[in-house]
Amino acid sequence: MSDKPSKPAEEVALARFAAIVPLVTRPLDKGEARAVRRAILDQVHAFPDDSHRKISERTLRRWVADYRAALPKGTMAALEALYPALRSDKGVPRKFEPEILEEAVKLKTELPDRSIHDILLHLEKAPKESTLAYHLRQRGATSAQLKTPGKAFKRYQAKGVNAMWQSDVMDGEFLPDPTCPDKFKEIHLMAFMDDYSRYVPHGEWYFKESLPCLFDTLKKGTLTNGCADRYYWDNGPIYRSRQVKLVCGRLGGKVIFSTPYAPEGRGKIERFFKTVRRSFVKEARHAGIKTLPEWNKAFWAWLDRYHHRVHRTTRQTPHDRWHAGADQVRYPNPAEIHEIFLWEESRCVRKTGTISLAGNEYRVDDALVGKTVQVRYDPLDLATVRIYVNDQFRQVAEPAQLVTHTHRKATPHRKADKYLPLPSSKRLMERLVAEHQQATQAVVIAALGTPQDAGTRTIDPLDHLDLAAFRVVVEKTLGKALDGPDLEACEPFFRRYAPFRCGDVAIALADIVATKGTERHLEYYLGELAHAMRRR
Repeated sequence: MSDKPSKPAEEVALARFAAIVPLVTRPLDKGEARAVRRAILDQVHAFPDDSHRKISERTLRRWVADYRAALPKGTMAALEALYPALRSDKGVPRKFEPEILEEAVKLKTELPDRSIHDILLHLEKAPKESTLAYHLRQRGATSAQLKTPGKAFKRYQAKGVNAMWQSDVMDGEFLPDPTCPDKFKEIHLMAFMDDYSRYVPHGEWYFKESLPCLFDTLKKGTLTNGCADRYYWDNGPIYRSRQVKLVCGRLGGKVIFSTPYAPEGRGKIERFFKTVRRSFVKEARHAGIKTLPEWNKAFWAWLDRYHHRVHRTTRQTPHDRWHAGADQVRYPNPAEIHEIFLWEESRCVRKTGTISLAGNEYRVDDALVGKTVQVRYDPLDLATVRIYVNDQFRQVAEPAQLVTHTHRKATPHRKADKYLPLPSSKRLMERLVAEHQQATQAVVIAALGTPQDAGTRTIDPLDHLDLAAFRVVVEKTLGKALDGPDLEACEPFFRRYAPFRCGDVAIALADIVATKGTERHLEYYLGELAHAMRRR
């Protein structure tokens, strides 16, 4: 596409993708494809213009063909293939003014028993009865559509691994604020759960319930456990963000919102949170944990135990049930993973040759002064941003002074409630962490050659590596120092595939070295490492 698509165009593409997703996310035989196609044609689909309508067979075939033709270039290109062509009469007023329809909908909603004739009496510029009736049906504003339906919740389970992920946020305890130790902040658990297996691709506690934290959780879950066909969550502000819909669309997944004020639809993850509160939080609050990293380390150790416990409904452990279908899991294109999770905003370049983002001032080329550019960035790392013009990359920009590291700052909350320290709870948390560490300790030591020594500091097998520590682990595992091009190659690889845990990297590289030796070029080992990380 030559021009930058508008937000409405992006919404139309997402709506079209939502319609064809059953046909394009997995292979189907002829009989299945025929049945799925018929179901799509019989269904009424929602579109961004607030209309609800069926689509023709010709339109369905065109959308599917466009998506599949662009799919070899990546899921991002396939999603862009569904953007609507620009109208030649764009901007020309229509005969039926939107304000009239909005007023009619408002009148019908406040009193559903009003007839079309009654509504026309309220309108100064009234359309034909049949025209207004049609548009009210499309807006879901007929008497029957406005009637409150009875609630009935049937048991539902996705048909396979990664067919659907549920997600939600759970409020937790209060921990000391690392920036102000005499104050406390509430922590929040963000988690994704596979509906079929009850396996948790990733869950993590944060000091803030924000969009960057949601992206961080989704990215970590996707890197280790692949892409979901559908993402099911509530109507919270962070989940309704346009950026979330775009990221899920780029991953090839459809976003589904649960019914407002009906948590029963998210029963599986709500039940998981209940288990977290009863089993983990109850003990962790008495264990004397004071920092967020320690709290997460204890939680991941507890989560590993949860994954290996038989679920009373499936009669299998979440670990075994998920890995039994792991060969069907879709993974994102490695070349696109970093780009997929970048956040995007538009900015107009000021006369000073700068743009502002989250309190930081970024210097760009003088040739862009007065132009609108697209700024793509990692919301958790604002040290650099990428500048695009009409979807064409122009440059990487850095701030003259990094004022804000992440997209939003956490806000302090009330002081924590005091819990009586219990030695039994502390012993339990320490034992869970120790057992989880011992599971990888021996092989990590063997791979690194020394007891987790990373040059100037010690690396825990459960720690997420930074770039410097990642280079040390690679050097020690391969038994040779990296310099020149090899040293530089680590950085783009790390930024594309991170986060990594020390134990996972060391174990994977050790397996590769045991099979292939240490004489190959670094690019070979990094490529094999990427495959190994996706299979874990």
